[in-house]
Amino acid sequence: MNLLPKSLIEPRFSGSCLSTPSKPGKSDPPKENRFLEQKALYEPLLDRHKFDLLQDASKKYIQATDGDARVAAYAWISKILNCICLPQDTVGIAFQQRPQQEGSESSVKMKLKLAPQFPFSLSENCKLLSPIMQSEEKPLLALYQKKGAWVPSEEAVARGQTALQYDSVTTDLPLARQKSLAKLIQTVPGIRLEVQDFLGRTPLHHVSEQGYLPIVNALLKADVKKDGIDTTGCSPLHLAAGRGHQDTIQAFLDAGANPDVCTYIGSPLHSAAFGGHRAALLQLIKANAATESRNHERETPLHIAASQGHLGVVQALIEAKANINAKTQDARTPMHAAAHNGVLPVLEALIQAKGDIQAQDHAGCRPIHLAAEAENQDVLERLLALGSPVNSVDRSGLTPLHYAAAMGHQGTVNTLLHHKANVFATDHTRKTPLHWAALQGHSETINILIGHQADINAKDKSGQTPLHLAAAEGKLDALNTLILEHYADILEPNNQEQTPLHLAAAAGKLDVVNRLIVLGHGMGMNINAPDEQGQTPLHLAALRGRATVVETLLGNGADLQATTYHGGTPLHLAASSGKAAVVATLIQAGAKLNAQELSGKTPLHYAKSQDIANILLVAGAKRSIRDHSGHASGW
Repeated sequence: MNLLPKSLIEPRFSGSCLSTPSKPGKSDPPKENRFLEQKALYEPLLDRHKFDLLQDASKKYIQATDGDARVAAYAWISKILNCICLPQDTVGIAFQQRPQQEGSESSVKMKLKLAPQFPFSLSENCKLLSPIMQSEEKPLLALYQKKGAWVPSEEAVARGQTALQYDSVTTDLPLARQKSLAKLIQTVPGIRLEVQDFLGRTPLHHVSEQGYLPIVNALLKADVKKDGIDTTGCSPLHLAAGRGHQDTIQAFLDAGANPDVCTYIGSPLHSAAFGGHRAALLQLIKANAATESRNHERETPLHIAASQGHLGVVQALIEAKANINAKTQDARTPMHAAAHNGVLPVLEALIQAKGDIQAQDHAGCRPIHLAAEAENQDVLERLLALGSPVNSVDRSGLTPLHYAAAMGHQGTVNTLLHHKANVFATDHTRKTPLHWAALQGHSETINILIGHQADINAKDKSGQTPLHLAAAEGKLDALNTLILEHYADILEPNNQEQTPLHLAAAAGKLDVVNRLIVLGHGMGMNINAPDEQGQTPLHLAALRGRATVVETLLGNGADLQATTYHGGTPLHLAASSGKAAVVATLIQAGAKLNAQELSGKTPLHYAKSQDIANILLVAGAKRSIRDHSGHASGW
């Protein structure tokens, strides 16, 4: 019985080509030739309808209620597959010489078993097979798999990979399978060799990365695009170089690939340098790859090798006359990269090649700054021994000690102090290394610096002490260290007359607020101390919407009705900043709803939104009150 409209079957599907073939006789053409004849005859129609034909026939097979219908559907599916898939035992004939057996006068033909090329993407493949798998129709599933269909993983389907791509990304693909795929590529016309996956990678990208030389050679002979760039900026040659596949690299070079194909990640030379593949790098250099090629950050391969600590690659590039002091877009040299990476032999190689240990980047940062920042003790000691100034400053006035203190690198701090680093050095904001240690909350570093006479109450350009910075950043351990172990002044104001409690309240650092209140009780701390504008810690917490801090301050005696020098209460500030939760908290605590500041404005005048106005009005705020200019609130 026919399962499809007659117009799709006749006249082209009415001949004997699709009938069950008889056993070939001596005069029959070779089996593979008969296949190609059938393929040429029927492929034009199947190219348009093969997926729909198979999907419809498979559906009818699954839904069939009698044996005849199932047999007919199975036969029809088989005929379609025979026309669009190379049979497994007729592809890729391998002619191998066997030792001649006794009485034999000729060699024996050996067939290399190949999976047929199933002409659909994995997503289409999955769409065809999923209903069959769900219905557990094992005979039909076996037929599809025999013809090369795959049961792909969800990951492969999501990537939109074809079967060839799926094999090409498989790690440790056996050599026999590599040769099989290579033979398939050479034998079967019309295989989609340049289909891109979600990364923009073709099969050539994948097999180059894996180093599958037989497949690489087959694809190159098929004249696929050699220098295609994927979405990560890699050509196939980049990927081969990044894995150090020398045979694959040579195949590309022999095929005329450009060894200097450069993208935003750099050239293949960058990839070899990143991977630490000295031999592959030398191979590319021999092919005239430019050692001065740049990536999007203007790094050369030498920058990359130095940053990764690959000594052999660094030495090879130095021998190839790479520019030892080449600068990136930030003006950093390979010496900067080596100092930050911390591999001493790499640094020594650069030094011997006349690398500049005093080179400065655009921020004025020298290699010694980066060594201190990264806690690279050996490199730091070597740079100091070579005369790099221990107190050298960058363009922000930061010394290596500032860098180490900010990172909390205790060993590096001790090393720098041992070499007479200035513990009182200030940057352009007048912050000392102790300020930076407190800012980042490094308690042990604070102890080391104070042990070397650092000034615990030193002030920066804004009048902030290290305690102010620890409070503002919520660094509770550092705050405890400064107050309890070194007696930092808890009452000291900054240039705006703000104490550490003001800053902690404004920043919403509840743990620090609680700690300062507890410690301040015995030190005469005034919880209602005004700053230069008359703002108390409660004003600042209300203005910033720190509801839990507001509750804590109120619970510890903060004045709900305190006014700024302009007459504003905490409720004025909360209403003006639109902090509904704080407005509600202050009202519940008894804040005066109609308090007027010096201009005559009430909190309702300052209400930032309708929601804030509604809260005030429901609580009893008066619309009728006018300010001294005669304006009502407008709500």
